[in-house]
Amino acid sequence: MIIQTPEPAAPVQTAAPIFRSIESLDPSEPLAVLVRATADPNWKPVVQQLLASWTAMGVAPDCTDTTVNADNIRALDALETLPIVLAADGERAERGEALVRTVTPWCGADRRINVLIFFHNSQWRGLNLSVGGTMTGARLYMDILQQTTPRLIPVLNADSQSCNARFPQSGGRLTNTEVTSLTGDVADPTTWSERWTWTACGKDTPVDFVMTVQPDGSTRFAVTVQARD
Repeated sequence: MIIQTPEPAAPVQTAAPIFRSIESLDPSEPLAVLVRATADPNWKPVVQQLLASWTAMGVAPDCTDTTVNADNIRALDALETLPIVLAADGERAERGEALVRTVTPWCGADRRINVLIFFHNSQWRGLNLSVGGTMTGARLYMDILQQTTPRLIPVLNADSQSCNARFPQSGGRLTNTEVTSLTGDVADPTTWSERWTWTACGKDTPVDFVMTVQPDGSTRFAVTVQARD
């Protein structure tokens, strides 16, 4: 199945963000302080909550151990999306924003979950922004999810009868994204391809996207749904 989808109504930033490896950061850098200080109260619980929802939705119905130990959730790299300001003691951040890309072993595979950490109403908060290694920004990512997922429902539900008794809401979840090819500068591509994977009742449905940047800065994408595993 191929779906041609029109570009979003507003321009989408396409330049690839520059993430910094957590291991390469000096411990005293604002980004390192923010990631460290918000781990247990913010981004680790977000990862645990998302994986708990995958369990409830029957993403891996035959997995016998779906527990997620916070100690096994690891930050790979991070992007400072708004300037981070540290407190006078240098041990905590007073404001700012960062996107933290994490990895967690769950049901036989390493799961990459990306969490936005931001300061709002005098509190730090965490929001699951995406999964996997997608290069899409938040706006384009959500546009793809909203426009593609409804078309996949018949495919995702095709084999769901086998686990509906145990997981009544086994409608599938997006579980991974990866960049498969790229044309142009990695920091400012003209065209790139990604494979996104939806999983329902233990079965994967790969979906291939070709993203093409338009002269006005928006991005048009074409979709091809592959055969299920």
